[in-house]
Amino acid sequence: MKRNRETYEQKVKEENKVFDNNNNNNNNSNNDDIIQCPYLDTINREVLDFDFEKQCSVSLANINIYACLVCGRYFQGRGKKSPAYYHSLQVDHHVFINLRTGDIYCLPDQYQVFDNSLKDIQNALNPTFTKQEIARLDIDGKSVRTLDGKTYIPGIVGLNNIKHNDSINVVIQSLLHVPVLRNYFIEEENYKDIDSGLLNSYGEMNRKVWSKDLFRGHISPHELLQAIRENSNKRFRIGQKMDPGEFLVWFLNELHYLLQNNAMTEQPLKKRLTNNNEVVVNNNQQARIVSKKATSIITDCFQGKVRVTTYEKIKKKKNKEENEEENNNKKKKKESKKLVGYSSKKKTIPFLYLTLDVPPAPVFKDSLEKNQIPQVPLFVLLEKFNGEQLLHQTISGNKQSFIITQLPRYLIIYIKRFTDNHYFTEKNPTIVNFPIKDLDLYDYCSKKLRKKKNLSTTYNLLANIVHVSPEEDSSNTGSSADPKKKAGKQHKKIAGSYKVDILNKANNRWFSIEDLIVNDILPTLITLSEAYIQIYEQQPYNPNHDNNNESNNNNNNNNNSNNDDIIQCPYLDTINREVLDFDFEKQCSVSLANINIYACLVCGRYFQGRGKKSPAYYHSLQVDHHVFINLRTGDIYCLPDQYQVFDNSLKDIQNALNPTFTKQEIARLDIDGKSVRTLDGKTYIPGIVGLNNIKHNDSINVVIQSLLHVPVLRNYFIEEENYKDIDSGLLNSYGEMNRKVWSKDLFRGHISPHELLQAIRENSNKRFRIGQKMDPGEFLVWFLNELHYLLQNNAMTEQPLKKRLTNNNEVVVNNNQQARIVSKKATSIITDCFQGKVRVTTYEKIKKKKNKEENEEENNNKKKKKESKKLVGYSSKKKTIPFLYLTLDVPPAPVFKDSLEKNQIPQVPLFVLLEKFNGEQLLHQTISGNKQSFIITQLPRYLIIYIKRFTDNHYFTEKNPTIVNFPIKDLDLYDYCSKKLRKKKNLSTTYNLLANIVHVSPEEDSSNTGSSADPKKKAGKQHKKIAGSYKVDILNKANNRWFSIEDLIVNDILPTLITLSEAYIQIYEQQPYNPNHDNNNESNNNNNNN
Repeated sequence: MKRNRETYEQKVKEENKVFDNNNNNNNNSNNDDIIQCPYLDTINREVLDFDFEKQCSVSLANINIYACLVCGRYFQGRGKKSPAYYHSLQVDHHVFINLRTGDIYCLPDQYQVFDNSLKDIQNALNPTFTKQEIARLDIDGKSVRTLDGKTYIPGIVGLNNIKHNDSINVVIQSLLHVPVLRNYFIEEENYKDIDSGLLNSYGEMNRKVWSKDLFRGHISPHELLQAIRENSNKRFRIGQKMDPGEFLVWFLNELHYLLQNNAMTEQPLKKRLTNNNEVVVNNNQQARIVSKKATSIITDCFQGKVRVTTYEKIKKKKNKEENEEENNNKKKKKESKKLVGYSSKKKTIPFLYLTLDVPPAPVFKDSLEKNQIPQVPLFVLLEKFNGEQLLHQTISGNKQSFIITQLPRYLIIYIKRFTDNHYFTEKNPTIVNFPIKDLDLYDYCSKKLRKKKNLSTTYNLLANIVHVSPEEDSSNTGSSADPKKKAGKQHKKIAGSYKVDILNKANNRWFSIEDLIVNDILPTLITLSEAYIQIYEQQPYNPNHDNNNESNNNNNNNNNSNNDDIIQCPYLDTINREVLDFDFEKQCSVSLANINIYACLVCGRYFQGRGKKSPAYYHSLQVDHHVFINLRTGDIYCLPDQYQVFDNSLKDIQNALNPTFTKQEIARLDIDGKSVRTLDGKTYIPGIVGLNNIKHNDSINVVIQSLLHVPVLRNYFIEEENYKDIDSGLLNSYGEMNRKVWSKDLFRGHISPHELLQAIRENSNKRFRIGQKMDPGEFLVWFLNELHYLLQNNAMTEQPLKKRLTNNNEVVVNNNQQARIVSKKATSIITDCFQGKVRVTTYEKIKKKKNKEENEEENNNKKKKKESKKLVGYSSKKKTIPFLYLTLDVPPAPVFKDSLEKNQIPQVPLFVLLEKFNGEQLLHQTISGNKQSFIITQLPRYLIIYIKRFTDNHYFTEKNPTIVNFPIKDLDLYDYCSKKLRKKKNLSTTYNLLANIVHVSPEEDSSNTGSSADPKKKAGKQHKKIAGSYKVDILNKANNRWFSIEDLIVNDILPTLITLSEAYIQIYEQQPYNPNHDNNNESNNNNNNN
């Protein structure tokens, strides 16, 4: 194995050395240098299956294997003479993944592909878990969607029965739900230094079963079965019927042998050593020497200890020795107080499981000529370990008693149902009545063990392996069934199959798994099964538990702990998630009320109340729909029974109603860019979600989409605690919109902003309403000011329009046709994000004086010149004002045609428009005749640029089609900052684009684009409203990809195409300070020159 591994690494290094040099250089460089693969849209996830043996489909080699992500086939290598390379040329399939490392390459171009959209494929190949995710495996019980839209719960996944491997499947399924063992094997670091295919394949099985990124709701254990076959020397192989108990014993010992903390040595079968310090483990037909002190995760989980007392019969002495025997009679009695004529020997031995013998089934029929299926309590079988019951050994004639001296963390009970008499195998159908909770082993513990402090002797069931008799026999169940016939007589092998009952601790629900079939099962039905192997988990110590009064306390505890036994609703399978839509206004469909509204989870309709006279109550009786959810609290009830339903499988519905985020999840919104599946199997990226255009609300949609991608503002509104004390429907609906757009639990890949539009309509006094065309710039100004007004840190007051106050400490915000008084010192998340400051210098023209005043004017001429150094005849006034956005004026489009009789679409750089804020360019005011200049004195964290494209002349609205050439990255505002601002330390003046709102001309006009388009015609002349629609280009920071969103349509877009659009509103994000930026050099040069 070591030689193979060394040669494998050498081959991989030699083959990839030539091609990885360029890739390594690209990885070390910036992310901008990464090649974007143009073939990612050819990937077909539906054909991918990584459960098969990693073997080339051409050469049958198993070294350096790649999987084609287009057809799913396996090929070796990626060199120019490799099967994968030829496949890429012949079939035109170009994207391949290395099945060992998970790296993705594009062939034949030989470059590595880096794209966050492929993380789901890499996780499907080899899922990864953080320590926090491992710790929450038994807490988070949300269901996950597969490629075909079906759901599964991580951990509750079927295993494919290739051929008679159901006996292995049930054992693996049981061990996968032992928390400590599962967590150990999920972390690959625990055994990565051990070269064992069995450990690696079993660890991979743990990660896949508990993964949230499976493409299907089942797994094929092909690789694990191959490793088991090799390690057992074909003792357990595909196609052969096996006994689960026999396999469980071998599997645990094999894992312990591979993981033991001492050196592993092997000896032939003839050279078995029995030293005091060593124990012989006979696996694979050879003796493996394991030190008694050797420990592993297997012993930590399952090892207990039993004290075995052996009573050996004393042989009769000769007559000469009878006197001596009588003299030593007292000593003999002391040695064996219970049995006369026996000597006792005590020995403590470890165990991994307890074997229980089932009493034989009755042979004779009862008075009704029917054979009864016997039943026996589990506690009767456990009497074997009370230290008093003696078991007779037929060969030696000795007797033994057993008592537990050390309890394991996880108890495995092996109920022996099958007996083999060298002719056939016979099954004992006796039903063992066992408890699912609170199995108490106190009476089977030694006295020394009972005296231990904080000792817990109670166990709860985790897994129950059941043998299912074949259909022709199991159909005769009941009192009329013949136990002998049911057992079946076959040559050496018992007929039937195996299934396992598994407890999902996150949901506290039981599932029955038989190969690929996964079903819910009631706990009461589990106790009626023919249990074969059981795994119990030790419970934490309970000081209130009285071990001495077991029977009384068990009854009392069961009666008093009924609060823990939550009612399991039998109607959960009637829930239809496909009809649920929580985006509509929360209004009763019968009474039209909007208070105390419930949604029916079967048909999706809204009803008021749940009392006996409420519409929801009548609906449950008339239509037989019983499960309802409160749309305000998220509580789920069953009507008309009026009890609350608690089930972790309904968390996805509650999250779809009102998603919740932890602070860690909010911090990772711009890091995790994995796509998520909806009910119909389609994928979407959280944050990149379309908004429904109900009627002419596309102008609102693009503004909302843009603000949803401003990280600071988004994070603020996702945390409801920030504004829960403010009674505002607008804040609540906008916060809910943020949570839904960034949620991973949407049932569909789009959202209807109905509630938010209703809140906007109410707060704006119908200024912005559904069905009316609106200007995004006008709505953005209103929306930001409205949010600031609602969130300001001072008391909110309102005055009528006539009573506007203009005190020095207050600013009037004119929204909703009324004056809202906002203190100048008032701050909010809006000002923290978007507010900057501009110094406005106004040059007022000096009026001519009368003749009498000419002398005085001449005397003060010097002062006038000082006041206005630049302009003669003007006086200047400076004033610093805050701003939320910068308005840029586009130069008018040319009217006359060029030499080719065509109208050119003009282009202008954004920096030319920004010259307005350099402090030197003077803008003429037509009415007053004054002039103004602007310069920035404070930069905002997020810069909003509003490019004025539309002009209104009271007859029609005209659009200017001039294309503004803007940078997507590194927009530098250094030249537009005041001198004082430039001198600030660690000042960053560069911005990167986050969102770009574009006006799309109607089809009849946009079809004439190009050099021949008429700007006047393209602008369109309509009465007061411009034709066309709006879309927005959004940057997904997690994937570093751009998306174009137009209502419900979401598409990828290249950054180069964004700069060619007719930008209208843009949002830029300030970048962290970079000391190597050229601006710092400019500032240093300026300082030196000064």
